[in-house]
Amino acid sequence: MVVKWRFCAILLVFTVGQCAISGLARAEIYSYRDEGGKIHLANRPSGRIVPLRRGIVNGYRASPESRPASLGNSRYDNLIHRAAEYYRVGFGLIKAVIHAESGFNTRAVSRKGAMGLMQLMPGTARELGIRDVFDPEQNIRGGTRYLKRMLELYNDNLRLSLAAYNAGPGTVDRIGGVPPFPETHDYIRRVLSLMRVYGSAGSNGGDRLFRVIKNGTVMLSNRPLP
Repeated sequence: MVVKWRFCAILLVFTVGQCAISGLARAEIYSYRDEGGKIHLANRPSGRIVPLRRGIVNGYRASPESRPASLGNSRYDNLIHRAAEYYRVGFGLIKAVIHAESGFNTRAVSRKGAMGLMQLMPGTARELGIRDVFDPEQNIRGGTRYLKRMLELYNDNLRLSLAAYNAGPGTVDRIGGVPPFPETHDYIRRVLSLMRVYGSAGSNGGDRLFRVIKNGTVMLSNRPLP
């Protein structure tokens, strides 16, 4: 009887924990930034860390300022993660480039003829073996491959790599640095700014969330809690 009661108790605790976790999909949640700068989402206020404003996060309540970017336009996150892992390029960098290049519009076409999510020129797309440049998977995979090529070409110098992605490696090599074009400088600044939102360039899962239950509070954090 004692063994049976212990088994039931364990089963009850497991069930309650699962219900609490699944309840995040329906419940009002709160976003926080702690003293170390970590962002957390919780299903109720906590006195341990200072709450930010509340608003909407993918159907949840939080503020636009505190919203994790991965919970914003996340339609292509799986494709970005796959490309990031395959080519060993940071998830945050790829997503920032997509945001800056096309605003997540798969049908985007620039005045110069660059196409798709990562705005590939027709010649570049053909060289990369892309059959349908407007297909999200092909475009992201090809664009990430090209971005990786730029990073290798410029020894992981992010500013030069982004300049080459925007203005072409030939222009960067001819000038011997970042071209003095306002468009290119604005592009680099924007991508770097978006990377701070989407995750670091050195992490393939920059916006990975960790699920933690601490003192009865179910929390999601962008880093493991101590």
